[in-house]
Amino acid sequence: MDHAFVIAAFAAIFSIVNPISKIIIFPMVTKGFNKEERDSALSTAVIFSFLLFMGFGLFGKYLFGSLGVGYNALRLTGAVILFKIGFEMLQGQLPKTKPSEEERDEVADKKMVGIFPLAMPFIAGPAALITVMLYVSEAPGTLEGILVLAATAAVCLITFVFLYYAHVIYDKIGKVGILASVRIMGMILLAIAFQMFINVIGLLAEDLRVL
Repeated sequence: MDHAFVIAAFAAIFSIVNPISKIIIFPMVTKGFNKEERDSALSTAVIFSFLLFMGFGLFGKYLFGSLGVGYNALRLTGAVILFKIGFEMLQGQLPKTKPSEEERDEVADKKMVGIFPLAMPFIAGPAALITVMLYVSEAPGTLEGILVLAATAAVCLITFVFLYYAHVIYDKIGKVGILASVRIMGMILLAIAFQMFINVIGLLAEDLRVL
């Protein structure tokens, strides 16, 4: 088994979902909710995110293939998205996922907040979905692919725990600690993005040599 591949996949998925950074934003999104409503929205968000991750991990490659999108194009897209998000995180910027007042008014049922914006794009954003899809598709074996999905499930579980205890964690580490973790995750994402660029360039060079 390729342990390094699985660890790299977990690091990439954890870094881009970055549950710690959500600790500041989660209370904003669920402002006005009582504990039962907040817990329900969180559970819905994590479950829906998990289903999205599994769907993209297992079938995303075929979906994009049916649309005529080449695999190298997906790799390049993933690298660009990771680079952008990683660079923003390195500057200490938090995800811009706070819903506007108009969006709040459109969500009549508070349970829908668990789907938008908590699940998508709060947890399972486009970059995270593409990252899971790429790692599952590039797994050197079936076992590694299964473990990437298991790592994704673990990230979802960790996200649930972090957000469930968001207030407690925030009181312990404060905004400075959260922003420091965001910068660390940003460095990891930038390194992964650059490696993706290098891999894509190598594959494109091989294709050109074949031609």
